[in-house]
Order: sequence, then structure tokens, then C-alpha cells
Amino acid sequence: MRQTVRSTVAIPVLAMAPGGAAVVSWGMGETDTLQASVAPAGAAFGVVTVLSSGAAVGSIESLPAVVVNDAGTVMVGWRRSGTRGSAIHVQRYASGAGWQLDTVASDVSPSESVWGFHAGLGLNASGQALVGWNVLMFSGSVARARRYVAIP
Repeated sequence: MRQTVRSTVAIPVLAMAPGGAAVVSWGMGETDTLQASVAPAGAAFGVVTVLSSGAAVGSIESLPAVVVNDAGTVMVGWRRSGTRGSAIHVQRYASGAGWQLDTVASDVSPSESVWGFHAGLGLNASGQALVGWNVLMFSGSVARARRYVAIP
């Protein structure tokens, strides 16, 4: 995969399943967009997809976390700010179904801060997914998680 850009590219984040399916995701600095590309096992990376459509400049608050299974199902997660505070966003991809764009896993209130998000994705062989993150509040911290069923 090769993409010519006229922007600052943030650190690419990669994941590969044992069978060879892969995903790469990265941010574009000046436009503040999060992008990704998927490669089925033994194949080249496909089209580049913008995952953070409609995001205001400066709203992407974390590098993406990525996970892929042997079936080529992909999950990308990141933290994004908005008018009501931060939110944890995920995008999922399944071969034949494409990307399911901009699912909010959770809104985080202005009195909460999100920490340690990058370790929080899981995906099993059947495509069931889990995202987890830590929330730091004035009263202490708590771990949160959301489970997703497989993409049909």
C-alpha cells in the first residue's frame, strides 16, 4: 500500500492475525482524520477508508488501537473529543459487509478523563468484539467495556 499525502502522518498502528489478514490505521495531522486499510491473508492492502468522518480538527485524542482476526474482521478504536466531552469511537469491518462507520462505544462526561485506552480491543474468531477503557473521575477510576456481536 502506498499513499501520497500532503499532510503530517501520525504513527501508523498495525495488527496481523496468525493466518495473515492485516490492518493498518493512522491519523492525518492537518486534516485530523483517522484512516485505515485492510489486507486479506495473502493479498495487498485495499482502499484507504476515512474512519473519522465529520470530526472537527483537533478532536482525535488518541492513536488508534487495532485488531484483526483470520476471517479478516477488523476493529479500530480511538478517543475523540466533542462538544459534550470525549467519546470512545469504534469502526468495524467485515469482508463483504464493508466498514460500519462511527459507532460511539461510550460518551465520557466532561467530569471524566479517559486513560489507558490503547490496550482495550479484543476480537474472537467468530467476529464478536470487545472494547475496554479506563475512566478517571474525581471519585476514583473505573474500567468500562462494551461487547459487540459479530457483523452479519
